[in-house]
Amino acid sequence: MTLIHEVSHISQSQNSGGDYIHTALVAQVIASIGSWFSGDTPVSDYAAYDWRSGINSGVPYDAMTPEQQTHLAEEIGIAILNNTDDELTIDDFTRDRSDGTLAALTLEEYDFIMAAWEEIKAGDGAV
Repeated sequence: MTLIHEVSHISQSQNSGGDYIHTALVAQVIASIGSWFSGDTPVSDYAAYDWRSGINSGVPYDAMTPEQQTHLAEEIGIAILNNTDDELTIDDFTRDRSDGTLAALTLEEYDFIMAAWEEIKAGDGAV
């Protein structure tokens, strides 16, 4: 799925120029510093990629960090690969995590993703 993530960065570059790189790096540094101050071991930049926190904070798709946008695009790509028909459903986004638990979307997250997917397909989003 790294390929989907990196192709999304290419799209960001084509749609908004190279400025996305600086924004992405700043988000990663801030997330790492926050992780360090929280006492996380090892220190992580995961918060820079956490699109769910963006949704929960009321951040619209086009205002998410570049890493949140590309991670969301990666989730959409995985769902498309898991899809067995022509329409993405909330069930296409449910899958096993590495720790054995299920990662399922809330209805709010699903609605957000589907709206973001329409923006991506229309070329309106940064990805």
